[in-house]
Amino acid sequence: IAIDPKNPKTIWVGTGESWTRNSVSIGDGIYRSTDGGDHWTNVGLQESERITKIAIDPTDSNTVYVCAPGKLWSDSDQRGLYKTTDSGATWTKVLKGANLSTGCSMLSLDPKNPKTIYAGMWDFRRKGWTFRSGGEGPNAFSGSGLFKSSDGGANWTELDAKSAAGSREVEVRARVPGILIKRNYEEGGPVRAGQSLFTLDSAPFEAGAARAEADVAAADARLAQARRNAARMKPLFEAKAASQKDYDDAASAEEVSGADVKAARARLAEARLNLGYTRVESPVSGISSRSLKSEGTLVSGPEMLLTTVSQVDPIHVNFGLSEAEQTRVRQEAASGKLVLPKDNRFEVAIRFEDGRTYARSGRLAFTDVRVNNQTGTSDARAEIPNPAGEIHPGQFVRVILKGAQRPNAITVPQRAVMEGPQGKMVYVLGPDNKAVPKPVTVGEWSGKNEWVILAGLAAGDKVIVDGLMKVFPGAPVQVGDPNAAPPGAPGAPGKAPDKGPAKGDVKPADAKK
Repeated sequence: IAIDPKNPKTIWVGTGESWTRNSVSIGDGIYRSTDGGDHWTNVGLQESERITKIAIDPTDSNTVYVCAPGKLWSDSDQRGLYKTTDSGATWTKVLKGANLSTGCSMLSLDPKNPKTIYAGMWDFRRKGWTFRSGGEGPNAFSGSGLFKSSDGGANWTELDAKSAAGSREVEVRARVPGILIKRNYEEGGPVRAGQSLFTLDSAPFEAGAARAEADVAAADARLAQARRNAARMKPLFEAKAASQKDYDDAASAEEVSGADVKAARARLAEARLNLGYTRVESPVSGISSRSLKSEGTLVSGPEMLLTTVSQVDPIHVNFGLSEAEQTRVRQEAASGKLVLPKDNRFEVAIRFEDGRTYARSGRLAFTDVRVNNQTGTSDARAEIPNPAGEIHPGQFVRVILKGAQRPNAITVPQRAVMEGPQGKMVYVLGPDNKAVPKPVTVGEWSGKNEWVILAGLAAGDKVIVDGLMKVFPGAPVQVGDPNAAPPGAPGAPGKAPDKGPAKGDVKPADAKK
């Protein structure tokens, strides 16, 4: 529900989301009242089935954003964040999930700038729900994430996105001005340190070098003349045939000529250096970017960027660690619930956007002690071997930190954890073999399709993991032989007669202690 801040009698209400055992009711879109709730009009989104969040632009009552997470138990192309600018007459989907099981679950507008929008996308099949809808398995890439738009929903950025960056990102610039004559490399291809990437017109610098060589020759000649004059003056001065002033002038002229030679040679070295700078070389070995300037361009000097070179082996992955997550880890480590690797030497695994896991693992190279006051995260960097260049600079990846251990942890299969009105829950086998719901607090995934349970379960609890569609609070559960073959398999017993209105199909092997 949302109330128009400009006109409190205008009310928007989304339908759906009521819980009934293991399902939800199906809604028929969104309704709007302009008289305080006396009369209602359906204004669309009937196919979305559920509305979880409505936000009204405080500066424009006609602009409304609506979160539609979509169907719970099957894929749907109706999931996403919708926007109307005409009070619901027409709707536009401005943000959709990475797959058909990802919908919009949360939404917030910046009160000072309503064009800045934050939207939470949630993949129901891979975040604690029993997987029931076919298609990809529950370990496939998850589309969940937090997204931000600064232009009213036209463009979006994932706030917790991690991006790869070359271990050395080098800008290639010319050190001298001149006309760009030739590009000497293949754009996007590998280059070596010292390889010529661009050639500038060298004719003016060749002339300057020749002029500097002539200046050195003239300075050498003047120095030789000054030395001869000083040599002739010395015996005359000793014989008192020349004055002290004449002798001092001759000696000083020799020293000045020597200094002129050094200055001329310095100018020659500078001219030769500038001539060499017309060959613009790569400072490092790596992968080149596209050329930003074409042949014939007047390059003004170092202020003009020509291209970039990224050293991609190893490659760096930059990401953020939330302050809340770091606090939780520190508290659990202090209480002994979590054992961190020695010297925080976490192993780092990389998962690509399509869900594939990179074959090589790396290490955590850097974590910043400072917390960004805008994002609430600390910058971190992982260093990953990349000999084949499979990871590219700027590529979106997901980071998995490995190495921490939870002693005596309780885990349950992912399919056993369900979402209830009060949060996550599981069904356990209670007295008289009846199903009892138990709320639980979950941690991270153990990597084996299992949730780590932080609170709510104790050793000895028997958790029901199969047949949950038939289970409800107080339902009798029949426990079978743990060594029996699965139903339908060769040697499996025939179907038992139905003895009651509610019966689970859980076997002892499905109960985890």
